[in-house]
Amino acid sequence: MEDADLATTLAAKNKTLEEAVGRVNALLQPVLERPLDEQLAKLDVYDRAKLEVLLAFALNSLLFVYLRTEGANTKDHPVKQGLERVKQYFAKVQEAGTSHKPALRLNQAAAKRFVTHGLIANEEVSHEVKKRKQLDDEAEKLLQELELKAPQLRSRAASGESSPQTEGGSGGGPSTKKKKNKKSAA
Repeated sequence: MEDADLATTLAAKNKTLEEAVGRVNALLQPVLERPLDEQLAKLDVYDRAKLEVLLAFALNSLLFVYLRTEGANTKDHPVKQGLERVKQYFAKVQEAGTSHKPALRLNQAAAKRFVTHGLIANEEVSHEVKKRKQLDDEAEKLLQELELKAPQLRSRAASGESSPQTEGGSGGGPSTKKKKNKKSAA
């Protein structure tokens, strides 16, 4: 009876092992289809490191399982140390992954459009925005007019013509004569 139980147990374990090997093959198939260099070239640094560590872990784990099925003592075997080392690398890669995420950037132009269009829906704000835009347009026109007149004013000043403000020295500015200090005269 014990032999029958042992045979049934071994058959069940063998079936479980075959299923597990089939799942491992299915998982490794995408990686094994193309050369590793070709796959790594398409990845950024973080994903490349992650893939390399995962492959090292998979190989060490498969070797460990193979040694166990052969009945070898794996407690003191170098593959056990290799697994521990790969686990440490995996932790380092995970730690680097938390700082790997790029910071979010605000698209200022898009944000301005969202806010502007959101505010225009409010009638009071819409009126104020239109009023400010009109004032800005008027100010821009005035500045353009002044820029057009500026060369004419400069040419008048260079030719010696006086403007109405500077004629007779009564342009409203302070007098250029210096007054004597009464205390210094005494």
